[in-house]
Amino acid sequence: MDEDRDRMSHLIDAFSGAFRARALSTKLLVLGLRCPRSFVGSNLFHESTCETCITACRSFPLDSVIDFECEGSSCRSRSGGLLYGLDVCLRRDAIEDIVIRERAGGRDMLYSVARFLCLLGRGTRHVVVTDEGNELFAVKYSTEELSDLRRCIERSGIDVRKLSCTAVTDAIRRSFAEDERDPLPPRHQCYLAQNSFHELLSLGLAIDETSFLNADEWDGKKHGSIHPVQLYSHYNWRFV
Repeated sequence: MDEDRDRMSHLIDAFSGAFRARALSTKLLVLGLRCPRSFVGSNLFHESTCETCITACRSFPLDSVIDFECEGSSCRSRSGGLLYGLDVCLRRDAIEDIVIRERAGGRDMLYSVARFLCLLGRGTRHVVVTDEGNELFAVKYSTEELSDLRRCIERSGIDVRKLSCTAVTDAIRRSFAEDERDPLPPRHQCYLAQNSFHELLSLGLAIDETSFLNADEWDGKKHGSIHPVQLYSHYNWRFV
């Protein structure tokens, strides 16, 4: 096990060195790597000093670093794997600090309107199969996802009230696709959690409730009709 962890760390270090030496194109996408120290909830009470991850944030292409997963979040990815470049053991704010302090153009890219709209399109997607066998999609923004949005607003100074309703709505709808490579499912199959709608509205976003079919929160109970293999959530969503 220790040997496997060492191999992964060495592999990440090798990519970092190659990017720093410009032996690899900045357009190269490196997908599916995870620091062996990166586990869900592993860094809640301490700061990581992992040199492998710190060096990667300093070396990988900037647009890739901005989209790094962190603290095992890739383990919660959608079916088939989230399109991510590297899951580091650093906290999100640590990644952003490196981008701002040490990467040329980092602040402008990190806190741009385009970046904010990209974050809006990353709500957590759940698939639900009804008793009739119909497949529905429910998006709920997690505490972490909402925190990312708030932090982007606070640090960038973006006046989100000036973003058009169309731009905001289109960005939110991207959350219903399995990942950024896939088309959106039909609108009549897509539901936005009511609590998430009101959280987004509280940010000052110009969104109209009639733009979405809304669902209330799950009741926390298992539902016997939900297929355990196909679905990413085994909770019973109650639609209104």
